[in-house]
Amino acid sequence: MKIIRLKINNSKLILQGNHQIPDCGICLTIGNFDGVHFGHQQIINNLKKIALKKKLPSALMTFEPHPAGYFDKDKIDHYYLTTLKQKITILQKFAIDYLIIVNFNLNFCEISADDFITKILKQVFNVKNLVIGYDFTFGKNRQGNFKTLENANFELHEVNPHKIIIDDSEITCSSSVARSALKSGKIDLANKILGRNFTVQGVIVNGNKLANKIGFPTANLKTNVKQIIPKFGVYQTLVTIDNDKLKLPAITNFGIKPTFNNNAMQPLYETHIFNFSDNIYHKKIKLELINFIREEQKFNDITHLSTQIKKDINAVYNIFNNSVI
Repeated sequence: MKIIRLKINNSKLILQGNHQIPDCGICLTIGNFDGVHFGHQQIINNLKKIALKKKLPSALMTFEPHPAGYFDKDKIDHYYLTTLKQKITILQKFAIDYLIIVNFNLNFCEISADDFITKILKQVFNVKNLVIGYDFTFGKNRQGNFKTLENANFELHEVNPHKIIIDDSEITCSSSVARSALKSGKIDLANKILGRNFTVQGVIVNGNKLANKIGFPTANLKTNVKQIIPKFGVYQTLVTIDNDKLKLPAITNFGIKPTFNNNAMQPLYETHIFNFSDNIYHKKIKLELINFIREEQKFNDITHLSTQIKKDINAVYNIFNNSVI
């Protein structure tokens, strides 16, 4: 997958990536693709089928930062389902020919729908076919829509929302529904919408060793400032260390450790890996959230906390023994 970055600076288009768009043009889809969930995957699969049929390279255009965070500064932090790095990694698995990352800044916001079509889609990227979601809008003040593109003589392919059935209820796969599920502790619903386990990743940091002192050593991972914060609590998790293919069963507490901290602090993922004693400080890990076990609690003392941790570990250990992940 070839990556092209587009930035608009004082009306000047700046391309980075040194990848030539072929004269035949491309088959393109456009969207934020935050989470690259099942609905997005339907769009991408349709994109690839149409590109193959039309004998054109496939391309996906996305935006960084997320437009929602640009227009609402309160959404800049802890909003993303996937960081840009995670998004790129996931998209690479779909074998798209081109990934176009547009820098969403003030200059880009000011582009009219007509200029977006003429100057970017046609002149820069030579777009022949467009595969778009049912609710796609574009241009300054969201002037452009499906009809606008149709009038511009693109060959259009509209993809309807993808829905899944859970407990006899029909749920639309969308990034907003996935975010809501994560914030309310419905990790199973979020994972079904995403089509994979919600994952955070980073480098293991030094903690205060309190968990180790009471017999439950943990690997500590700080939250990414951009990635969404799920509901505080205890989770059944899987851990991958330094891109190893082996997934290790674990239990994770995510929160602010209220038993030890009276003041709010940065949330922390504290993960106890079962039957594991290696030193993994400063190593990179991926942490997949599987099941929500219980909410985070404040205990009267360490003894009560230790008793509950033992119960949590036994509960998660039994879940692993009785399930196939």
